[in-house]
Amino acid sequence: MNQVSAEGEPYSVAQANFEPRADFWEKMELRMMQRPPAPTPFDGDPSRYLRFRANFRDQVENRASLTDSEKMNYLITYTTAKAREVIENYQGLPNGCRLALQVLKQRFANTFRQTSELLLGSD
Repeated sequence: MNQVSAEGEPYSVAQANFEPRADFWEKMELRMMQRPPAPTPFDGDPSRYLRFRANFRDQVENRASLTDSEKMNYLITYTTAKAREVIENYQGLPNGCRLALQVLKQRFANTFRQTSELLLGSD
């Protein structure tokens, strides 16, 4: 069975099998080059921490194609005010993003829990 390319030229089965793979890898490369959607910037308001953290995890942190340094750049970009102040010195450190996320959690997630407990009352 002779197969013909889009240009009308015959090609082998090996070429036919290669083209879908090339198309797949081209699509993957384009996906990896696209910037993730930006989460709403986090300013340090403890009531907004959990939403920010979930969005950052989904849109930036879980992207295997990004290095820790690139993730840290996104983290700096997506934080403002108090939140940025507490993490900006982690930029350039090995595992800086991971460390900065731990600091944000300690500083703002715990504050949110404490505030919630005070407002709702804990027994």
